[in-house]
Amino acid sequence: MRVRRTLRPGTAWAAAAALIVAPLVVAPIVSAAEPGSEEASSSAPAAAALSAPAADQAPAEDAAPASSEAPAPAAQEDESSEQPASASVAAPSSQAPASQEAALSSRAAPSSAAPKAKSLTSAPAAQTLESSSSDAGISLLAASKDGGLTATAISVRSSATMDDGVGLAGVTLALRTSSSASFAGTVTTISTCVTASNGSCTLTIPASNFKTSGSWNGANYVKVVATSAPAGYSLVEEINATPNNISWNGTTGAGYGQLVRTSKLRAGTTVLLQNSLYNSESDASTGRIAVVKSNPASSQQCGIKLGLLLDRSGSIGSDGMDDLKLAADAMIDGLTGTPSQVGVWSFAKDAAENKTLTSVATATSAATVKSSYANFNANGGTNWDAGLWKVKTSASTPDVLIVISDGEPTYSLGPSGSGLTSQYGQGLLERAIWSANAVKNQGTKIITIGVGSNVKPGNLKLVSSSSDHYSVGSYSALKTALRELALAPCEGTVNVIKRVTTTGTTTEAASSAGVGFTFTKDGSTSKVTGETGGVSFPVNAAGTVKITESSTVGQQGYDIVPQKQSADGKYVPALCTSLSKAGVKSNVLVSAVSGDAYSFTVPADTVSTLTCTVYNKPKPKEASLTINHAWVDENNASLTDAQVAEVLNAPVNGAPSLKVNSGSVWANAPAYDDSVTTTTSGGSTKLVEGDGVTVAVRTAPGSVKSGYTCSSSLVSVTKGSSTNPTSLTSTLVAGNNAFTITHKLTCTTQLTLKKVVQAGPGDTTPASAWTLRSNGTAFTQGTAKAVTPGAGNVLTETGGPTAVPNKAWEQTNLVCDVAGTLNGTTVKVPRGKSVTCTFTNSSLQIEVSKRAWLGNTIPGSLSGDLPSGSAVADGSGISWLFTVKNTGFLDYRVSGISDNYVTTPITCAQSLTGTFKPFSSLTQSERTIANGSSLYCKATGTLAF
Repeated sequence: MRVRRTLRPGTAWAAAAALIVAPLVVAPIVSAAEPGSEEASSSAPAAAALSAPAADQAPAEDAAPASSEAPAPAAQEDESSEQPASASVAAPSSQAPASQEAALSSRAAPSSAAPKAKSLTSAPAAQTLESSSSDAGISLLAASKDGGLTATAISVRSSATMDDGVGLAGVTLALRTSSSASFAGTVTTISTCVTASNGSCTLTIPASNFKTSGSWNGANYVKVVATSAPAGYSLVEEINATPNNISWNGTTGAGYGQLVRTSKLRAGTTVLLQNSLYNSESDASTGRIAVVKSNPASSQQCGIKLGLLLDRSGSIGSDGMDDLKLAADAMIDGLTGTPSQVGVWSFAKDAAENKTLTSVATATSAATVKSSYANFNANGGTNWDAGLWKVKTSASTPDVLIVISDGEPTYSLGPSGSGLTSQYGQGLLERAIWSANAVKNQGTKIITIGVGSNVKPGNLKLVSSSSDHYSVGSYSALKTALRELALAPCEGTVNVIKRVTTTGTTTEAASSAGVGFTFTKDGSTSKVTGETGGVSFPVNAAGTVKITESSTVGQQGYDIVPQKQSADGKYVPALCTSLSKAGVKSNVLVSAVSGDAYSFTVPADTVSTLTCTVYNKPKPKEASLTINHAWVDENNASLTDAQVAEVLNAPVNGAPSLKVNSGSVWANAPAYDDSVTTTTSGGSTKLVEGDGVTVAVRTAPGSVKSGYTCSSSLVSVTKGSSTNPTSLTSTLVAGNNAFTITHKLTCTTQLTLKKVVQAGPGDTTPASAWTLRSNGTAFTQGTAKAVTPGAGNVLTETGGPTAVPNKAWEQTNLVCDVAGTLNGTTVKVPRGKSVTCTFTNSSLQIEVSKRAWLGNTIPGSLSGDLPSGSAVADGSGISWLFTVKNTGFLDYRVSGISDNYVTTPITCAQSLTGTFKPFSSLTQSERTIANGSSLYCKATGTLAF
């Protein structure tokens, strides 16, 4: 007989084993513009213009050196007339006289009286400038045609290139002649013009002034002079140039101007005044007219920006240079302690590097200025032009520039800003005037001081003015002059120098200039400190002066640092010194004002320079602090208070402790996360930056709850990057200061997995036949393993005794010893807990018995059955009783019953007294055999052999 059984729904089998009790069998059923030719061609006309001047341009001979002055014969001129126009150097066509065009056209007509002139019809309109009185054609033309001379007046230098300048409008120019080289005799004015916006105008030369032979109308010298200048400018009174002793005196002669070679002038031609038209190359000027820009008015108040431009040329010598440095020192000493700034520039053949203006409000800053020229040596030539232009192009612009020199300029800026040799005597001075004008143009007043007898009278004052030029006999005498210049604006002043110190230390090294502080003198006049940190008040009459630092502007956020006065040992708001007119410095007694920490009085007079230094330090700013609390676990992962509260009794965070400025620990320390603003609990004294505080723990967190394997410990007290294991002392900064007290909660959180095996008698299947896992990781049965608190651990098992014959197993139970931790097959272990989960596996065991009786009825008493081996006749009727008993630990359901010897239907019931039905008619419940129960089946048949 075969018995097939099916597992209960929801059970899991690693394998199904068939249990065979011959002849019965139980069978389990589990259940992107590119350059073009147009652009290139756009530059072509310019190139052509350079090689082909306009008809009224002057030829290249204007630029020829003096050696080319000899007149050319007529035949040569005819040949030169065929030369390409590119040989000409042109004067601008706009400067030619209006009559020139008609004159040029008449020259192209044939003339029977002057056949050689006919050759000029093919000559370029711009004629050569060579004098050729032997040429009858030129003489006839000269007799009927005016010429011209274009001249330019320059206002300021525009770049370092030699003669780059900006033209000046409104200058009246005159063309004069004289038979005397010094123009001391009779002087004739030929014509005048007034310069236009470009600084140029054209002086007409009447044709009647040209003669067929000899010099110009009997005059041997021609000159262009300036006769008037526009507002803001004045005429050059005289220039005394070293080469060839050139000297033009405006009061006795024709005035300063530009000499012109008579051989370079001719009828019918307008030429451009330039240095090649000058009398001698060794004396050549720039070919431009210089005028002197008026000095701007400078403030006479104490505290100016002062520049020194020092001559360090070789003529000074080492002794003179030492005296010059001492003189500069004396000037700076006179300004020390005032709101002044000083910058020192220098020149020799070239100018020194750019300098910057530096405050001399303190002795330290004044020493910095002195060090800037301490290494000066006397060497090389003299270049006023370069020195002045260096000041012009510096980042710092002085209010007043004092220029000191002992000789005439022998160099100036060259074609590209380099030094130029001294052969152009007058030009050196003209260029220096242009650079000086450029310095004045940016608001700087220039004062010049000539030292010794080597400076020509009047030359140095051309870079300043007649009223701003001084002379001293030697560099040693310069010391007094400079000190007087420095002290003059500061005589009879009270100068307040503000210094700010963050530490309260009243030294220059520990402080900086206080900018933006307001001081008031005698309750009426107020001034705000500038970049030097100083202000200056004039003293109108001798007496006591009261100085007050404003309580609403500069003083906000600052406290005055009192200083101890050596004379009386008192602490006062300022210390003051007085510098006499003779340069003697002395201390002055200061008096504090009762009830006013921001005022003081001091005696002052109208001749001394009084300096008072006031130190301030920032007021401590209000501060606050917050003590935060943090928890971490044994792995330093953050914990919330709620997570900690599962383990610890209240209070979870304990209580913080705070100590301010070495005071007692607060008995009533603030709660965590509260902002603290006062120095005592419940007090009114504000916390300020600089207060020292100590943060610690006064009360530790609560104890560990019963049943938890945990401990708590203090990790650190932290503020920013500062940390300490137990307590932290720190200095407060302005604003909020956050401290954090960190505790660690160390817990043992473990999971243990066990296996229980339910087997029948004699079954020795071990628990180790199964592998138990959490989240896929194998556990050693019975051994605790650390797990993450509160994390889900999915429990599974694998393996089992699949190799045991005639055995089948099922997991019959999974339980954990801590209530509420298991949900289905997932267990969550609480922090600090140890949980043991047990898998129970049970074996499937059945017993099948078969009894037989002769006849077709089974006795109710089940007696008289045929024992095994009984003799039975062939063809006997037999009744069978099949008993399937569940002797294992699992319910099972029989899926089918058959017997090879039974051909009649088999009926079954769960009890001998029950209703036997065909097996196919049994319900699932009727087919299911509970543990310890049996299923009974009957059948009848005939035994045949």
